[in-house]
Amino acid sequence: MTLSAVPPLMRIDIYTHYVKVTRFNAAGKNALLEYCRTLAQYGLVRVGRNQFERQVLRVYVATTKDRSEFRFHINEYQNFRQHLSRYGFTDDNIEIVRHQLYKPVEVSYPLRDTREPRERQVPILKYMTETPLEGYSPSKVVTMQTGAGKTFCGLRSICAWGHRAVIVIKGMYIDKWIEDVESAFMFKRGDLMVVRGSDHLRALIELAKTGKLEAKVIIVSLKTMYQYLEAYEEFKDSEHFPYPVPPEKFYETLGVGVRLIDEVHQEFHTNFRQDLYTHVPLTISLSATLDSDDRFMNRMYEIVWPLKIRSPEVPYDKFIVMKALWYTIHKPEKMRYTNHMKQYSHVKFEQSIMKHVGCFNNYKNMIAEIVKRSYVSVRSPGQKMLIFCATVELCTYVRDHLAALNPHLTVNRYVSEDEYEKLLNADIVVSTLQSAGTAVDIPNLRITLMTVALSSKQANIQALGRTRRLKDWPDINPEFLFLNCREIDKHRTYAEEKKVKMDGKVLSFKDIETEFRV
Repeated sequence: MTLSAVPPLMRIDIYTHYVKVTRFNAAGKNALLEYCRTLAQYGLVRVGRNQFERQVLRVYVATTKDRSEFRFHINEYQNFRQHLSRYGFTDDNIEIVRHQLYKPVEVSYPLRDTREPRERQVPILKYMTETPLEGYSPSKVVTMQTGAGKTFCGLRSICAWGHRAVIVIKGMYIDKWIEDVESAFMFKRGDLMVVRGSDHLRALIELAKTGKLEAKVIIVSLKTMYQYLEAYEEFKDSEHFPYPVPPEKFYETLGVGVRLIDEVHQEFHTNFRQDLYTHVPLTISLSATLDSDDRFMNRMYEIVWPLKIRSPEVPYDKFIVMKALWYTIHKPEKMRYTNHMKQYSHVKFEQSIMKHVGCFNNYKNMIAEIVKRSYVSVRSPGQKMLIFCATVELCTYVRDHLAALNPHLTVNRYVSEDEYEKLLNADIVVSTLQSAGTAVDIPNLRITLMTVALSSKQANIQALGRTRRLKDWPDINPEFLFLNCREIDKHRTYAEEKKVKMDGKVLSFKDIETEFRV
């Protein structure tokens, strides 16, 4: 008498960047949900007037709506298997299927930009073109200083690998990357394709399925990719799923060899989830910093990019003079600067200032005088200034005020609704951190004025990174100025923290007590 084999209690499919778990029983589902809890990010959520509860904000896993499928990052696989073993799931009762890589489409990248790599870029390019470290997802991550050439290195590495590439970025950066790609390579019409929206994505996939896809580089907006994943998790394999292939087959269908993400720390949860559907020979991620104030976020970064697979450290080029400008306020008791969770909010602070006519006029005049002293009185033609505010409303008011006082200069606002040329063509540009605090290049930026009291280490580093060396004025050190109100405790705290967080990243740091009273 022969005994039939015991059917497996769970199936695990292993891909380059993730594992997919299906066909589990009730006990298996319980084990999976318990593991999900270890990857949950918690925070305070308002549940009533002045009432808050600690709740799950997001979970760094992917599941279908019906919970019939769970996905975890491949770099968590060993921890995940140990977790399952404590619930009785072992090699004896798990079906394991390993998926081999497809052969990507080979393409040529004739260079238009024939510059030789700078000395600091050489070890980065060597790292980016080496075979990925065995035992981890085939990933590369570069955290070079802003302005050190991450885009140059990313595109050169795509060229070196010689495969079709997909670049996934936020929509606001697409125009910049189109310009970067076209400046890097001698492309003919059709070599570069841009995908915005589900209709474009469906057309792209159909083109690939029929063998008619000729593009070498495909730029896809992050929102489009997010909608693709959301649709799969909602409808999975049903007739209502609106795409020709599931996202796990996307890169194989297109014959992609390299996926690149810029400013990967932004919308990081979405970018993390992208990995949970990615089966591709190589991924490249770019960011100025993966060092967060949040321990949980640092842990998630280390899941995707363990320290041993990250790019080599490049010495920081220190050339920016940082100055803290201190001012006082006439009636601090009238100012409101906390949100409903009793946390400091610079948006609330700006809104409060704009409500008080006298205070608001003084505030605008203070900014105008700083602009006059630090920039207008010393500028040479071609040198520029960037001013950060927290709200679009204040950006507009400051733009109008400065334009009236400086008719000989081009003063523009640059926010989400404004064209990119507004940023590039201005002598003085007023913007928000969301619009110009990351991934934009302003040539010959001599002065940056940060009016926003800011705590985040990553946001501070990104804002600082808008300033590059002044190539045409090598003897001038650009300046990064930031405002602080003496009467507001968080301003004092954030200013002291900046000294620590920016240590080693600026040439010098100086506190300046101004005569301004708003």
